Amino acid sequence: MNNFSSRSTASATNGSVLNTLMRLFLRDCKHHLRKQSDILNPLCFFIIICSLFPLGLSAERELLNTIGGGVIWVSILLSLMMGLNQLFRDDYEAGVLEQFLFTNTSLTQVVLAKIAAYWCVSALPMIILSPIVGTAYHLTSDQILVLVMGLALGSPTLALLGSIGSALTLNLKNGGVLLAILILPLFAPVLIFGAGMVNAVHIGLPVNAQLSILGALLFGSLSLAPFATSFALKNSLDY
Repeated sequence: MNNFSSRSTASATNGSVLNTLMRLFLRDCKHHLRKQSDILNPLCFFIIICSLFPLGLSAERELLNTIGGGVIWVSILLSLMMGLNQLFRDDYEAGVLEQFLFTNTSLTQVVLAKIAAYWCVSALPMIILSPIVGTAYHLTSDQILVLVMGLALGSPTLALLGSIGSALTLNLKNGGVLLAILILPLFAPVLIFGAGMVNAVHIGLPVNAQLSILGALLFGSLSLAPFATSFALKNSLDY
């Protein structure tokens, strides 16, 4: 009987956590949809960067194929950085983050929901467009497949790691430069292995190792980043 009660309590708790996460996720998605610039600015920036490289460099097929994966990865990385400074700022200025501290809602849950919503409105549209952009760089179907797989694993890691820097610079008026200095070194491994996968397919090498490393980075950042971000938020809020 006690075992049944404990299982029921654990199941109810898990359901409550999932419901809370879903409500917070939908709340942030609606907030981003009301501010269409949160979606359009990173997407337009991504398209502009990817369009300028073929114009500024040679239109030679082999050259574009060689640099295509790296250009797309760097473009998505820079586009994601555009919105990181505002990831928590709107709720911070409105006093919503402080209200969460006085409720039963875990700040870690708030962080996870906000990161998920940010990834959906910022990174996901760019991942969907990346095969089209890849054709402009003459990427093969295998390269495009690997590119999308790498972005699906790597872009959430970028968002999770970026949230730490966003929380640390939350109470700074002009923290954009400091944010870039803090998170770019953390982004480097994801960029190296992600872009390296596309080049590995180009020269006929396997990509299992890079995929495993990107998966490990995602698992590690998912396990640690939300707690580090919530701790940084509490410091920024002086709690």
